[in-house]
Amino acid sequence: KKIIGRIEMYNQAKNKLKDCPLIRIGIFGNTMSYDSYASLKEAIEHAGIENKLNTQIMWIDRLFDSNEEIHISEFDGVIIGEGSDFVNEKLKIIKLVREACIPLLAISYGSDLLVKEFCENVLKLKFLLPGVEKPFKRELIKNKMYLGGKQTMLLSGSYISKIYNSLSVNERYRLCTWIPNEVFEMFNDSIRVTGLTNEKYPAVFEITGGEFCLGVKFHPEFNSRPGKPSS
Repeated sequence: KKIIGRIEMYNQAKNKLKDCPLIRIGIFGNTMSYDSYASLKEAIEHAGIENKLNTQIMWIDRLFDSNEEIHISEFDGVIIGEGSDFVNEKLKIIKLVREACIPLLAISYGSDLLVKEFCENVLKLKFLLPGVEKPFKRELIKNKMYLGGKQTMLLSGSYISKIYNSLSVNERYRLCTWIPNEVFEMFNDSIRVTGLTNEKYPAVFEITGGEFCLGVKFHPEFNSRPGKPSS
């Protein structure tokens, strides 16, 4: 009897997805080389296999770079990655996706932009990025690097707790900016903090009253594995 290795089994599972329903995921990162966002691309692939979906990644960066017209309706979901490049372009995409009620996941620095976009376009409050002068209470805190696997406590009944089916998760971080807790006090629950680190840093944000619109300071893709995709 032929023994099939794990890589061969994984490749066979990928090949079976060709006849499965197609789902298009738009990613806006800060670079477009083949190796860019390798963990994120593989995590999407793992999730596709688990859910029997043929996943297609569409790089939004490339559309801006080539001045192509962007049709938001082409995407079944959008991910805003880390990185401080293309800030204005990312904010534009976040606004379009949010208003079109397309599922949106913003990761690391991308989650800061999610809050900034909603704060300025919906709540009409100015929100400043690092390096900009005060008012400090609506400015990101630039801190030392926060790295590695960290415990994150999730709010009961929140979207994120239902996704993980848990009130506590261990995810990996790689960042150096935080939104001050007092900023969220001005939002009247229109943006809720639904996850905190052990140091009480706000780590998960949810925009209420709409479709899936979620920001996370950690990198869920880093813990994804074949046969065990990230939540």
